[in-house]
Amino acid sequence: MKALKLILIAVVMAGALAGLMMLSLGGDSQEKATPEQEALYSKLQSKIEKHWQSNTWQLTQFNDDHIMLNKQKNDLGSSYYTSLNDQLNDAANRALCQAVLDAWSRPTCRLADIEPYMADMERFLQKARGYDKDRRIKDIQATYTLYKEALSLAQANFRLTPRFDMESNKYGPSFRNFKKKQLQLVSDIKQSAFFSNISKVNEVREALQGVGPKLEEAETVFANALARLIVNAYQRERDQLSEDNLGDHRARFRTIRQEYNAEFQTNDNIEAYILSLPTTIFNN
Repeated sequence: MKALKLILIAVVMAGALAGLMMLSLGGDSQEKATPEQEALYSKLQSKIEKHWQSNTWQLTQFNDDHIMLNKQKNDLGSSYYTSLNDQLNDAANRALCQAVLDAWSRPTCRLADIEPYMADMERFLQKARGYDKDRRIKDIQATYTLYKEALSLAQANFRLTPRFDMESNKYGPSFRNFKKKQLQLVSDIKQSAFFSNISKVNEVREALQGVGPKLEEAETVFANALARLIVNAYQRERDQLSEDNLGDHRARFRTIRQEYNAEFQTNDNIEAYILSLPTTIFNN
């Protein structure tokens, strides 16, 4: 029992000694600031606040302020230096992100207006460590990705090259499925949580509105090209067949004609080929 008491006393004394050591080091491992450091901190803080009070992004100002703080790092001490760095980075972050949002709020915004800001953001992140996880930054980056995705639709022509295999009597790809995917992409862009940031941009609105008409045009080109492939393939086969074999030829053509008409409107080339067959062996 006595030994147990001695052990408890030793533990308590060790804890007290550790506490005294922490207090002698400043409690939270931070050195107490001198009056000179406090005055310098106040002076530099006022400068930073003045530089960023208008919330206007300037890369040169951001770089200059970091140079200013780095020159005073030793005089400030690690605690004050870190605090001012955080204040500068936060102020610059707000200004930069707001500048991008302001650009997107203008209907006349162009990609060329945004790209310099995104380049500045890369430079900002090189100095402001850890801000790649900041919510404002991540939202701007996600919006930028969505923005470029929307603009890319303005350059798309949606042209597909049809294929037809005579042996299997099948064609591809399915333009219907392709069209569905493209229209779903437009819908996904509009329903994105970040679309409101770019919804006023004329280029974005025109790109999205143009998808439907361009798909209709591309579908017509695809359907006509496919019809020519089918008819040409069947014409080549017909030229090599005897009258006795035209029955199977007729049945297979009816099958592909039915599949074609199920996806596209009636095509003149396909209907003309039907009419070209002898009526005694083909009844459409």
